[in-house]
Amino acid sequence: MIITVDRFNPGDSSTIGNLYIGEGVSRYWLCHTLENAKRAVKIINETRIPAGEYEIKMRHGSPKFGKYDQRFSGHSGMMWLQNVEDFTYIYIHVGNSHRDTSGCLLVGATHIADDLHGGGALGRSTKAYKRLYAKVQQALLSGEKVIIKINDEGY
Repeated sequence: MIITVDRFNPGDSSTIGNLYIGEGVSRYWLCHTLENAKRAVKIINETRIPAGEYEIKMRHGSPKFGKYDQRFSGHSGMMWLQNVEDFTYIYIHVGNSHRDTSGCLLVGATHIADDLHGGGALGRSTKAYKRLYAKVQQALLSGEKVIIKINDEGY
């Protein structure tokens, strides 16, 4: 399974993007994304991950996100991006603004791209998360490798 993220609205605090299942002409839009801002020098919990390709695996027993397994029916582990240079424990999770990211990738069904929110904010995050999680979980349980390709602005 291939997931593609095209970033399009960089701001002072956050970056908005679109998340698609698939790539090229056969891909389809699933939700919006929000990350921290791009920075020349990494600031912990305030810098987005580098553009690139990352495998997604499930991480079980996350101290911070273990509550998701109780919160969401059928949830078992967090979507965890592998081998992100200079970052650890990068997840895809629920959240609305750059204050919720800590370097991770947030998803939402709606977005606001504006300067008031330092670049943007998401809405209906839980709805988007559940949709994406179900697809990733199904692919992983069937033995499929899941790759996320993150593209910078101007992809």
